[in-house]
Amino acid sequence: MTKILGLDLGVASIGWSLIEQHDNEGEILKSGVRIFQANNERALAAPGESAKSDRGTKRSIRRQRDRRSRRKQKLYNLLFKNGLAPERGESEDWVSLNPYLIRAKALDEKVTLQELGRAFYHLNQHRGYKSNRKDGEDKDGAVSKGIKKIETLMNKYDARTYGEYCFKIIENHRMEEKTPSDDDWRIRNNYTHRNMFVDEFDKIWEAQQNHHPEILTESLRDQIYQTIFYQRKLKSQAHLIGKCPLEKNKKRIPKAHLLFQEFRIRKELNNLTMADENGMPITLTVKDKEYLFDYLNTRKEASFKALKSELIKNDVIANSNVTFNLERGDRKNLKGNTSNYRLSNYKAFGNDWYKLDRELQDYIVYVLIHFDDPQKVYEKAMKEWGRTHEQARTISHLKLESDYGSFSEKAVKKLLPYLKEGKLESTAIVEACYDLFEKKQGELTKLPMPPEIKNSVVYHALIELRKVINGIIRVYGMPDKIRVELTRDIKAGYDRRQKMTKKMRELEKKNQKAREALQNAPFKIQEPTYNDILRFKLWEECERICPYTNKSIPAEAFNTGEFQIEHIIPFSRSLDDSFANKTLCDADFNRKKGNRTPWECVEAGLISEDDLVQRIRKLPWNKRKKFIQKSVDQSQFISRQLNDTRYISKEASSYLKQLACEDVEVVKGQTTSLLRHIWGLNGVLNPEMEEMKSRDDHRHHAVDAIVVALTSRSMLKRLSDENKKLGEDEWKTLEETGREQYAELKKRMVGRIWLSHPWPSFRKDVERSINDITVSHRVNRKVSGALHEATFYGLTNEKAPKNKAMMVKRKPVHTLTTKDLKSIRDNRIRIIVNETIQKRVDAGISQANAIKSLEADPPYIVSEKAKVPIRKVRLLEEKIPQIMHSFTDKDGKLFKHAKYGNNHHIAIYETEDKKGNSIQVGFVVPLIEAARRLKDGEPVIDKKYRPIDHTFKYWICKKDTVLNLDDGQLYTVQIIESDKRVTIKSINSSNDHNKLRIAASKLNLEKVSISPIGEIFPIND
Repeated sequence: MTKILGLDLGVASIGWSLIEQHDNEGEILKSGVRIFQANNERALAAPGESAKSDRGTKRSIRRQRDRRSRRKQKLYNLLFKNGLAPERGESEDWVSLNPYLIRAKALDEKVTLQELGRAFYHLNQHRGYKSNRKDGEDKDGAVSKGIKKIETLMNKYDARTYGEYCFKIIENHRMEEKTPSDDDWRIRNNYTHRNMFVDEFDKIWEAQQNHHPEILTESLRDQIYQTIFYQRKLKSQAHLIGKCPLEKNKKRIPKAHLLFQEFRIRKELNNLTMADENGMPITLTVKDKEYLFDYLNTRKEASFKALKSELIKNDVIANSNVTFNLERGDRKNLKGNTSNYRLSNYKAFGNDWYKLDRELQDYIVYVLIHFDDPQKVYEKAMKEWGRTHEQARTISHLKLESDYGSFSEKAVKKLLPYLKEGKLESTAIVEACYDLFEKKQGELTKLPMPPEIKNSVVYHALIELRKVINGIIRVYGMPDKIRVELTRDIKAGYDRRQKMTKKMRELEKKNQKAREALQNAPFKIQEPTYNDILRFKLWEECERICPYTNKSIPAEAFNTGEFQIEHIIPFSRSLDDSFANKTLCDADFNRKKGNRTPWECVEAGLISEDDLVQRIRKLPWNKRKKFIQKSVDQSQFISRQLNDTRYISKEASSYLKQLACEDVEVVKGQTTSLLRHIWGLNGVLNPEMEEMKSRDDHRHHAVDAIVVALTSRSMLKRLSDENKKLGEDEWKTLEETGREQYAELKKRMVGRIWLSHPWPSFRKDVERSINDITVSHRVNRKVSGALHEATFYGLTNEKAPKNKAMMVKRKPVHTLTTKDLKSIRDNRIRIIVNETIQKRVDAGISQANAIKSLEADPPYIVSEKAKVPIRKVRLLEEKIPQIMHSFTDKDGKLFKHAKYGNNHHIAIYETEDKKGNSIQVGFVVPLIEAARRLKDGEPVIDKKYRPIDHTFKYWICKKDTVLNLDDGQLYTVQIIESDKRVTIKSINSSNDHNKLRIAASKLNLEKVSISPIGEIFPIND
């Protein structure tokens, strides 16, 4: 008997089945299911990202905000200490000073010290963008264009600094009574550079130092300058660089390194062979390859035609009627030394590059790889490398080849001598005394920790796979074979393969055409990236006109950031990152569009329906449909889960091959589906609809695993053989004479495909094995997650119902609901907003669309002095204080509140009521309280709860498995509510059915532990 383990892998589950089989006999030893992540959690994350990625992004934003706040506080304290700012209690008048007036006035006239401090405080709030050499081209391009625009306007207004420019346009518009929509009117959201504000600071300081010499010392200047303009360095990402497979403790070499460039060229040349027109091999000597090396070492790439010309030039071959082995695979060229090519450009080092000694060349490449600040590179180029101003500017923005090679610098140095002798890489590895396969696979008796994988989803799936596999081996021994399902289409036939190949070739040609166009005028992009090529194809597709704004997209604006690649249906809602869901969009409009669909932009008044329909006529039909699509399918995680499952299967098969089993095979997903239908296994969990697979029960993963275990070459051969025998006449006879048998066959056949069961009792064995499964759910008891919700509330003094409080929150006016319209706290604003909406409803617009339109055309508070738009409103709501976390300021005063985030656990205690009867009470511990206990060194689970008459029984958290003593069934804990109610769900259920919501006083549960392979153990808390 052969012991076979079948595995059905997913991003949130593992189905497994261990089967013993020999010919027409078999036995299902055990099946099981491991669930380790909820699909709704996974659906919130982008492909390949952790479910916590959204919280990570928001945490990063909070950190930036906190850094800004600390910088403002530090500067204020410094200004106050030196008399440039008043005390905190008297700062209201100081803050209300017009900073633009002071910044303009300070260039020529004496201003008071506190006015000067107000100008510096304002510079600290708006200090411009500091360029980073490794930033994306979109961002640098947008800044560059923004600077040019501002410089043009500054010249127009004869302004020496940005502050003076802002003051002048404000004054001009005030005097001429122009509206904020006029041209030139915009002092916010401009693209500006840090250097513009540094220059203004220097000019203001120099002008005012003569008026206040005793205060404005050089020491104070340095302190204020550092406080305003200091920017911490980016955190190193060196820990993400892979390890060398030859030198285990060394990081891989950057591809831009000159050693790697030489290594790659020599490796390619040693793989190069040549044959004449008759197919006879032509030997390339080491000397011949050296000619080609010298040729490639100064070029970015070289075509095979050029390489042949070089060999003719050096009398290696007589003519070009020869063929290289590498050009037979549709390759057009060999890659050269891209670092030499870029650095020897006349705008950088020119021919001087090759005259520098190798040590200096390596240092220059090192600087360009590791230095982020272009100013530092510029200074080195000017002072240390003797370049001109223009050359230094080019070098400071030069981007060498990114990514890393396969080996470390140390390993490359050891391998190069052998490559120079013309030896292949594999031979060089052996002769350099390396063993690429030093760690022999197929001998381990249990799985070690999985290798480091950047994709957190895949990595955690492999962690769970390790638990399951090691548990199976511990109880049942090592399987002889392991079969893993790979969720991909069954191998395509010849015609389909030909069509796929043709399509791929056409796509490659389009990409190459775009690449060549980008390298030439007017673009002149040294090394077009994937985004450059994508942008170019979208640019041609939309006929160089933004489909949203109808703005022309000239070649000069192609890569400046003025126009951006944009998802037509927002990615966060469609999960569609394909070319068919992308176009080019004006950057300003893209910011307004946000997370809307084009049709929602129409409803919000950002663009008219007629304009949109007219402008998209030039686009392909599949894109036009997306522009006018009125709703978005919310089945979010399906396509993502499919893609992740493919990746997991690949990684898992490689991971499993370390085990000492005979073979690890990969099974195509479509084959598994076919066999499951033929054998009628959909009816095991769905007897009422046997032709449909039920996904409402977690155990369907185990059904798939049983089929995976039995999907072998011999089974597919049997499928072919049995259907060859069962021809049209046989089917007709069955239908006419053996109606009962035919009816049974028809239940299990797909079209006219038939396959007998693997063994006679197979169906009953499957039902028995599936019914014996105890689904295992991974429990996460870590103190991690959202401590509170993102919306902050303010407490009011208004009367509220018993046990509640009246609180206010701010909300954008265009996101209000019908209920919110009645909850606007300010009576005047509530009347204005409701009247504005009602006017639009009376004009024939629906209320929902009328509310959405408030973003583009908001209501206004009109007075004699100003006309102020209403962008946000404060809503008055009833809240339960017990479920809110309160925040205090440094003086201990409450100033904001937020609803608790997740609850960590509920602790169940036993006590007596006033009559002496035994009762059960529960105490919910929010995650924020659990985190506080952990931080203060207290037990997270309080078993000694006071008053003393409370006896601790047990505690449960989300995803715990419990035995409901009322019905004897197993459940998992789904929700722990702040009102002490607990929702539990059947352990097998994968949907929202089979739930029970029970008050803590009525819980009659017994906590149990389920091992990764379904073993049940009691837990004694």
